[in-house]
Amino acid sequence: MASNKEHLRLLLKFISEILEQEGNEWFHDELAILFSKKFKSEKDTGIKLSAVTIKELGSIEKYLDEGLIPIIDYSNISDERVKFQLQRDAIEMGKCRLSNYVDSISFEKFCKYAHFQSEELINYYYQKVSNGDVEIAKNRIGQYNPRFTDQMGNSGSSYSSISSIPHSVKQFAISNNLGFDKIHNITISNIGKVRNLELHRDSTRQADPRLENFILREDYNQVYDALVHVKNKVIGALK
Repeated sequence: MASNKEHLRLLLKFISEILEQEGNEWFHDELAILFSKKFKSEKDTGIKLSAVTIKELGSIEKYLDEGLIPIIDYSNISDERVKFQLQRDAIEMGKCRLSNYVDSISFEKFCKYAHFQSEELINYYYQKVSNGDVEIAKNRIGQYNPRFTDQMGNSGSSYSSISSIPHSVKQFAISNNLGFDKIHNITISNIGKVRNLELHRDSTRQADPRLENFILREDYNQVYDALVHVKNKVIGALK
């Protein structure tokens, strides 16, 4: 028999007050896991997605162990700083997918953190193959992207670091170099464009029907698949 609605409202208020109290993070974790079992979850490409909201990072290990935050495995990245940054952005991306109590689910913010990961992976690749020598990196980029020149920077100045070279230029080169799958490569390009829209709002820009369709479809798994593809290509090439 259904409980009295007013009693349930009081119970919700009481639970809300408990969640706001410092030291009760464990209670939120247990509550989130309890609710997660009441929702259908999808499991594509080995990544579990659940309709659970997350308030704060909190006991992140528990969220990861329970599969409530989808995350890409970057354990094979040898550089600890790069690995930590990739893992951090993967967690932030997962939070955007599941949302939290403050923000709504956002595909645009999800793509922003996805772009950070593709950018980090591509920079990591060129850093490793060039041994940190920007001239070697530029030569390698030019080898696989004939349109690249060293005079594309602001005021025609030469690029002084690998990270300062535009991501799209490096992506074009590395996709030819390592043989990125066409569909995944298009997805990587799209998440970069969405990230730019997120950072630079411009109501006067011309509409891109294909990009708008990508945004409207909100295919989260497509983005995950593309990032895993890039990660595997990079790690495989650096072995």
